[in-house]
Amino acid sequence: MERIWINWKDNCRKALSSVVAFLLVLVMYGCSGNSSDEPESEMLVLNATSLLIEADGADVTEFTVTKGNQDVTAAAEILQDGNNVVLNVFR
Repeated sequence: MERIWINWKDNCRKALSSVVAFLLVLVMYGCSGNSSDEPESEMLVLNATSLLIEADGADVTEFTVTKGNQDVTAAAEILQDGNNVVLNVFR
């Protein structure tokens, strides 16, 4: 009867390196999502025509609400201090 010797040290090292390689590929795949700064297509975005309004009573900004590329301002309620902003214009 012939004895077969198993080299456990080399076999464990190969198995461990295979597991580490698999985990590395798994982590890389999980990090390959959408990383752009563009808003998601289902997010509501509030846009203003001007970011700065002078307190002279004449300067105004107009707000629009978009969902993706679609303008949904007519269906949106824009609130300031809990009150609805009429005609989406702020003075």
